[in-house]
Amino acid sequence: MRSACSALALPALFLLAGRAAAQPPPATDSAIRELEVAGTAEGAESRGAAPRIVGWTRVTDRPHYDNQPFFLDERTLLYTALGGLTDPKGDAEPVATELVAYDLESGERTLLVGTPESEYSPLARPASPDAPEVREISFVRDYGDLRQELWSASLQADGSAAPQRSLFPQINPIGYHVWVDHHSALLFVLGEPATLQLAAVGGAGRILAEAPGRALASIPGSDRFSFVDKGAATPGDTAAGGQPEDPAPSGWWLRSVVPSAADPSATVRQVIEMPVGVEDYAWRPGGELWAASGGELLRADLGRGEWRPVLDLRDRGVGGITRLAFSPSGRQLAIVFER
Repeated sequence: MRSACSALALPALFLLAGRAAAQPPPATDSAIRELEVAGTAEGAESRGAAPRIVGWTRVTDRPHYDNQPFFLDERTLLYTALGGLTDPKGDAEPVATELVAYDLESGERTLLVGTPESEYSPLARPASPDAPEVREISFVRDYGDLRQELWSASLQADGSAAPQRSLFPQINPIGYHVWVDHHSALLFVLGEPATLQLAAVGGAGRILAEAPGRALASIPGSDRFSFVDKGAATPGDTAAGGQPEDPAPSGWWLRSVVPSAADPSATVRQVIEMPVGVEDYAWRPGGELWAASGGELLRADLGRGEWRPVLDLRDRGVGGITRLAFSPSGRQLAIVFER
C-alpha cells in the first residue's frame, strides 16, 4: 500500500444494465475515473476516508449495449458489447452480444469471443491445480429460447479466447455465476422463481435459495460468498454469533453462504439490507462493500447496518448506476450507468 493520501486510480466503466433481447437494449457509456483516498500512517487505507475524483477518461461512447464489466487483471477489463467491435449506424441493430477485452493502458480492444450466439457475463475461472499455467475465462452463451449454458474458454497468446466446452450441461438456463473453485460454482438459474444453485462442473445443481439477485460474489478474506435475497423475509435466520435474528423487514437483503460446508443452506447469514431497489454491489479487496443508488456511490457500514454516500456523480450527468466491479488491487472501479 502507498502512504497517506496516495492516489488510487479507479477506472470506471459506465454502462447500463440490460440484455440483447427481442427489443434493442438501452444505450450505454463508459469512462475512466481516478479517485484519491486517504490512508493511515502505516500506508493502509482508512475505511472511513472519503474518496474524491481526480481524473476521468471515457472508455466507450456509442449508442449500444456495453455491460457486465470484469477486471481480468489491473490492465485488462472484460465486458459484454452488443455487436462486439462493430459500431452499427442507423436503425440496424446487431443481434448478438460479444465479449470484448479493453486494454486500460493502450485503449485497444480485442474481440475475445464472437459467435452467432450471444455471450454474456465474463469472469476469470480459477486455475486448475493440475494446470496452473492455463488461463481461462467463463461466460454464459445464449442460444435463444431460454437455452443458456455456462462455457469456458482458454486465453490465447494473441489476446483472443478459444471456446472449449459447456461446463454445466445439466443446468439450464444459467444467467450469472461466480466460481467457488476450479471445479464448482454458484449459479443464478432462471425460472419461476429464479434459484441460486451450487454445482460441480458436469453435475446437477443443488438449490440454496430462491429469488436471488443477479450479483454473486466472493467475500474478501473469508470462505463466504454473497447474494441478494429478493424473496420474502424469512424468520429464524441465524446471526453470525449463532443467535436467532428477528425477521428481516420487507426488502432485499444481502446474505452470505459457505458453499464448501457440508450443508451450505445451514450457513446462510444476513449481511446488510440493500438500499431500496438496489441488487448490484461489489466487494473491494480488504472487505469494503460498495453499491450505488441513482447517481451516488454508496459504501456500507457493516457494523451499524447503514449505507453512506461516498461520491455523488450526478453533477457529471451520471445517473441510474447499476453494476460495479473492482480490480484485483481495489485501485480501479468499473461502474455501469444509464446513458
